[in-house]
Amino acid sequence: MNTIQRSEARTRVQQEMEQYPAVLLEGPRQCGKTALARSLIEREPGRYFDLADPTCPLLTDYAGVTLRTLVGTVVVDNIDRMPRLLEMIQLLSARDPLPARFLIISATAREMLKAAPKTFKNMGRVSMGGFTLDETGPERWRDLMARGRLPRSYLAQSDAEAHEWRNFFMQEMLERDVPRLGARTPPMTLRRFWQMLAHCHGQPLNASELARAMDARQDTVRRYLDILAAMFLVRRMTPWTGDDIGKRLVKAPMIYVRDSGLLHTLLGLRAFEEIAAHPRLEYSWKGFALEEALCRLGSDRDAYFYKTHAGASLDLFVIRGKKRIGFEFKFTDKPRTSKAMRAALDDLDLDCLYVVYPGTEQYALDDGIVAMPIGL
Repeated sequence: MNTIQRSEARTRVQQEMEQYPAVLLEGPRQCGKTALARSLIEREPGRYFDLADPTCPLLTDYAGVTLRTLVGTVVVDNIDRMPRLLEMIQLLSARDPLPARFLIISATAREMLKAAPKTFKNMGRVSMGGFTLDETGPERWRDLMARGRLPRSYLAQSDAEAHEWRNFFMQEMLERDVPRLGARTPPMTLRRFWQMLAHCHGQPLNASELARAMDARQDTVRRYLDILAAMFLVRRMTPWTGDDIGKRLVKAPMIYVRDSGLLHTLLGLRAFEEIAAHPRLEYSWKGFALEEALCRLGSDRDAYFYKTHAGASLDLFVIRGKKRIGFEFKFTDKPRTSKAMRAALDDLDLDCLYVVYPGTEQYALDDGIVAMPIGL
């Protein structure tokens, strides 16, 4: 299997570790977190602990003694197996002088870790996903979109092998990882719910409709959604409601399956040719391009979608300092402006609106509206 360097993610982790005594590296399973962490301690003093290993010394009553004696970089992997260790790491991170810095790896969002401290002062946080076009090369966008960003899927020898691995990955997540979040939901039930979300991908959440389809209560549906979101499998985009625009706004979150490869497996699709002929192609592109844009922006903070009941809409609205930037994601050879785009441009007082498409040239479409290739 080929390898792809994760230099940008590595740099972000190193920068956070220079600033904070402890850093949480979070992201979905199999996205490359462990490989990156191990590479950091190859040429400098450090120790690696995997809480998924039953022989790990941190699983004993002497974990505190073990951690206190260490110097350099200390990697604690799979903290979601034993989140109460975060309290001990928090205490050790407050020492002065500081003999060790901690890199903590989690495949579950910290807010959902049971027994974890509610707050953690002086802890950096890096979100890591799978491959980006900066890493694979922009010319490989079809492969990345079809197979998804998870390394084992993207680097598979064939589309069939990638599809088979994704099926195994999803089954393992539902059967092994979900119970550790305290959920007692049968794997088949959650798989069915996840599949329903795939058909709602790129649309506002309709909890009542999903509840009827699942023959469940709305709060049960929201709990299922919380689980998948906490495992970085589903994204809930927040609606923008910050300006007094004077229009009725859509306030339900927008739902996306975060990895395009997993989305396609849930839809029963393997190769790009099948995806290109599927009625959900435009929505698949929106989710893929959204994740790419958020990776390039470096954070999903202050990132929203905008949609009014009158028809104005924007797939992504971000605020960076004093800049207000919009993104629309269109699967077309020749992007065009629309009434909805112009309305969003005016409503949100955007500095620029980029229409991201699978092309190779950047050019102006209208005042303040620019067509931008996804790989640029």
